Amino acid sequence: MKVHTLNKKHFFLVSLPRTGNTLLASLLNQNQKIAVTPNSIIFEIAKNILKLKEDELFLNYPDHESLDNILINLLNNYYSHWKQEYIITRSLASLPGNKFFVKKYFKQNVKYIVLVRDLLEVLSSYLKWADDESSSFLNRYDTIEEKINFLMKADGMIAQSLNALQELFNHEKPENICLVKYNDLVKNPKYEINKIYKFLNLKEFEHRFFNIDQMELNGVGYNDGVLGNNLHKVKQNFTIEDNSFLKLIPDFYKQKYGHIKF
Repeated sequence: MKVHTLNKKHFFLVSLPRTGNTLLASLLNQNQKIAVTPNSIIFEIAKNILKLKEDELFLNYPDHESLDNILINLLNNYYSHWKQEYIITRSLASLPGNKFFVKKYFKQNVKYIVLVRDLLEVLSSYLKWADDESSSFLNRYDTIEEKINFLMKADGMIAQSLNALQELFNHEKPENICLVKYNDLVKNPKYEINKIYKFLNLKEFEHRFFNIDQMELNGVGYNDGVLGNNLHKVKQNFTIEDNSFLKLIPDFYKQKYGHIKF
């Protein structure tokens, strides 16, 4: 396997699901110097390595420095065969456990791109996709109430993403955050993309905002058969998503989650 370089520049994308993550990645990845990843397993790898420090074999010979060498070089080693120079890892990097890893082992200033959307619109988007796609994982449940309860469970992606966003907004310096709203990205993608370039101190690139490629990196694309067809399909035109499913969300959930706006 060819190793391109270990001297990459790393950033993080922290976001809610159904907020244009795949669209943003497909656009930025047109620049051959940039790679925006799908949801990454990088912090799961870090957690499993850190767990070794509780293992009996390690405690019997506690060589912290050698194990820490793996953690310090984890990002560069994981992406060592990627040809791109700038890696934007999509993850919940600001959750306390993940942030511990970032602060302790990440040896550069951390910058976060934050992609958001009003929560009721996120739920509406999921419901519309489930209605369109019989293969959707949400169709394991019969009612809208059951679908929303599953989406909003405490250990689910939405709840964890909201926790990660709260951590960022409460504890991170504003100059380290670039906020991108879904509707702004769809209405004026060129402006939002250039805003990201300025935030990351990168030279602007002439992106194509039509005939957008589906998400693929280094020959690997999404296998949406796992969760449901077209979960990550990128639309070819920039139109605000139909929010007609908002009216199907019961009032109880509108009262409970309607205040979560960005």
